[in-house]
Amino acid sequence: MMPGRRLRAVLGTVLLLAVSLAGLPAPAAAHGGSEVFGVSGAVYVVTWSADGTMFAAATDTGNITIYDGVSHVLFAMWHAHDGPINEVAFSPDGRRIASASGAYKVATVERNVKVWDITTPTPTLQLTMGGLYDWGVSVAWSPDGSMIAASSGVDDHQNRSQAYGEVLFWNSTTGVVVWNASPLDSYPARIAWAPDGHALAAVGHLNDVWLLEPPRPGAPATKALINHSFFDIVGHASHGWAAAWSPDSRFLLGGFSVDFDHDGRTDLGLVLVFDPSDRDADGYARQVMRGEIHGRPAEWVGWDSSGRFVASCSGTDLFDMSGSTPRPGTDNIVDTGELVIYNFTKSIGKRTLIGENVFLFGRSWCSSLAWRPGNLTVAAGNADGTVKLYVLDEDGDGCMLWVDSAPLDPNECEAATPYTPTFLESWGLPLLGVGAVAVAVGGFLLVRRSRMDVEPHRNGRGRGAPRTGRDRPPPRRR
Repeated sequence: MMPGRRLRAVLGTVLLLAVSLAGLPAPAAAHGGSEVFGVSGAVYVVTWSADGTMFAAATDTGNITIYDGVSHVLFAMWHAHDGPINEVAFSPDGRRIASASGAYKVATVERNVKVWDITTPTPTLQLTMGGLYDWGVSVAWSPDGSMIAASSGVDDHQNRSQAYGEVLFWNSTTGVVVWNASPLDSYPARIAWAPDGHALAAVGHLNDVWLLEPPRPGAPATKALINHSFFDIVGHASHGWAAAWSPDSRFLLGGFSVDFDHDGRTDLGLVLVFDPSDRDADGYARQVMRGEIHGRPAEWVGWDSSGRFVASCSGTDLFDMSGSTPRPGTDNIVDTGELVIYNFTKSIGKRTLIGENVFLFGRSWCSSLAWRPGNLTVAAGNADGTVKLYVLDEDGDGCMLWVDSAPLDPNECEAATPYTPTFLESWGLPLLGVGAVAVAVGGFLLVRRSRMDVEPHRNGRGRGAPRTGRDRPPPRRR
């Protein structure tokens, strides 16, 4: 090997040693990201399976689409109802999915709940549960998988005596009705089962919130009104829209709209956190905190599985396209979906939910959202027929990886546990210095020796040849 090449090889070895000792990462794709999925029709609901391996979207065209939650490839798509699907829900074991369909006061479309087996190549219908008072608004499985609940009803803002709501509970295997929780003050716009199974919450269209406990062996069914109802006789702009439980089943999150001046328009899309275990003398749950970011109805809410973050869906009038050039929105037409993330952990002890970030996407309402179990990923449905997947914390280290814009605090990076460096990370640089010096000295000596082997002496002999008398210096004079 020539000396120059040998020297380069030595330097290359030093570089590889440095990379190894320092523990430098290999190049990789940036963490975080978003992906858009198309479905057939306006998205009414998105939901995840309990293990996070699948997510489903349902639309106003009666179609259900399921995607693989890991590879994001299409898993199944089929026409499930002849009419809008208002909600779908996976069974706890992920083998079945329930769907609720119908349109308000429209008897010409399906108004029932269906249960589908999704373990077969083509999903097959197992059960059809009818008997709903009107449309099937919302559907949920009990955490143990033994029951399916669905809500229905009608309301009349002009005449409260004509308002009616119900939640039916069926045996999930036989389809037999276990209990009909009725009458309620208005039809439940959304129902949600507490993760520990102790009760089902129902948020009514007139802002009434109920806790429903179906009959159990040795215990009768119970129901309790835990939030006031509002009588809005103009414009129907004050509503209850959504519900979600905290992972520990302690707090209930609700989405609402409020018309303060009764002009028929929503003034605030309100997000409320209730503590159902803390009631006043009238039985109403204490409002722990509130979010006041949306200017339109908070149509959907959700809680991540760690309990740190909550989210809400709405829409906003971002653009005015009525003229020749786009302008800031003034035409009162919702043209952009609005997804808001709040930091619940930081909000504890405060009156207001701390807004962490706002995402704007799509060409219409953000109609639904769902947190992926196990990590901070949000699937958000839009009325323009798209589902957007936001990966907010891909590696689970607690450092939020916002996609569309910077967080309110760009320096935030909260590790779940204190980080302890490895041995090489602690001592890598000192070892690298010692190793680099040793290798460099060895390389220098090796190169010097090789030059001595090949460089000719002025007398024609190499430097290593034994000296003769003629080569010796002349003797010193005395």
